[in-house]
Amino acid sequence: MSAPPPLAPLDPFDKTALLRALQAELEGRLSALSAGGAAAVAGARVDGSHRPENRGERGAVSAQGWLAEGLDRRRAALQADLALLAEVSLEPKATVGPGALVQIEDESGATEV
Repeated sequence: MSAPPPLAPLDPFDKTALLRALQAELEGRLSALSAGGAAAVAGARVDGSHRPENRGERGAVSAQGWLAEGLDRRRAALQADLALLAEVSLEPKATVGPGALVQIEDESGATEV
């Protein structure tokens, strides 16, 4: 699996662009996990035409099963993250809360995000 291309610089105050970039990153990870999960499930398959012949093959099938389960859990977590991200409001608010993008200024006029 190759590394994803680097993200273009984003304006730290463009909440829409930041959320879209995060959503694209999470969806990319989800897609990669789905492909890996399908391969792990195929490797863990045991049926009439595909049975492990020795102890080593049985161990490999068990390991593929654990890998498939771990990938399923990670996929579920990413889907939950995407669902939470969809709930983030883009509307300006008067108070700071979850999902807020805040800029503060110190006495010298320097700002931080």
